[in-house]
Amino acid sequence: MKVYIAGPVTAITNYKETFFAAAEKLTKAGHAVMNPAVMPEAGFMHAEYMIVALAMQSICDATILLPGWEQSCGAKIEKKTAEDNGQPIFYGIDDFLQKQEVDDA
Repeated sequence: MKVYIAGPVTAITNYKETFFAAAEKLTKAGHAVMNPAVMPEAGFMHAEYMIVALAMQSICDATILLPGWEQSCGAKIEKKTAEDNGQPIFYGIDDFLQKQEVDDA
């Protein structure tokens, strides 16, 4: 399945570690991952990052919200976008992987 990772970035010092660990776990489980943490840390406005992030999300089958997403303006937009597009939303990597195991059984 193609999945998009959403979560807090701004003012989070180790967000890249969190996003890349999630991406690795999902990739090892056989999923294709769109990880917005691959974007450069500086040089663009928030709205420009969101344009790219939403394009990444738009080609995925599901969105996974990482812990702390509720405090992120960007992640809230990504959640709303997933809802508006009928894209399944999962609350954390484990939530997603557990539901995938059930669906595969």
